Amino acid sequence: MAEMSNVISSSMADAQAFMTLPKVIGSDVQRCGLNKECRWDIVQHSILEALQVPPKIYSLTAKIQSLVLKTVISIDSCGLKGLRNIGEVGVQLMQDVYNCIMDEVEMAN
Repeated sequence: MAEMSNVISSSMADAQAFMTLPKVIGSDVQRCGLNKECRWDIVQHSILEALQVPPKIYSLTAKIQSLVLKTVISIDSCGLKGLRNIGEVGVQLMQDVYNCIMDEVEMAN
């Protein structure tokens, strides 16, 4: 559970960082005013940030897919354990019924 929580929190923080990028760029442009050099720096920085978005999204997707796979495996494992327990209880119940019937038959003889 802790790992799931960490992956989800990290993914949310990264996604929020992607979402704020346009707002940050907008405020930087306003700060620069008509200064061409300042605006050029923003453009270069924006291009570098934009180039990092696809690998970051790929990484987030891979983390989430891994988490989903681990969760599905855990659910399957728990399901199999539950079915095994139900089967064992069923077999024990059948054994108890059989023993009871055999006891009644022996008493009747």
